[in-house]
Amino acid sequence: MTSPIGTRRFAVLFFGLACLMLFSACGDGRRRVYPVTGQIFVDGKPAANAFVYFTAVDDKDPRVVRPFAQADKEGNFALATYVAGDGVPAGDYILTFEWREPSGMFKQDWEGRDKLNGAFMDVKNSKFKVTIEAKPNELGPFHLSTSKSK
Repeated sequence: MTSPIGTRRFAVLFFGLACLMLFSACGDGRRRVYPVTGQIFVDGKPAANAFVYFTAVDDKDPRVVRPFAQADKEGNFALATYVAGDGVPAGDYILTFEWREPSGMFKQDWEGRDKLNGAFMDVKNSKFKVTIEAKPNELGPFHLSTSKSK
């Protein structure tokens, strides 16, 4: 005959194992992403340290993400959604750009003045739209002008 304590231990152990199996089967909840690279130029020169942001068009998925990238010294970028350079979920996006001056003691905080004066940060008026396909995507180059941003 099984004691009530033994039955209770078995029930707790069974419930714990069932929860563990259920949660491990759910995955990490991340959407599948595809590599996206490109270049940013301002007034014909590479926009070192400029940022590009992707805003999904009509994304009804509750796991909405906001991929972004920071250009290197040649203006090259690789988009990140979850980790650096991992890519972007497939779909349609509006792109916005900002190019902040470094601030802070270490010159790696990008909170200074936007050298583009916010001219490329308005999602509603952005002229930059792309479709990311379920494959590696090469974009751009994107050519911005400071004369538009004044």
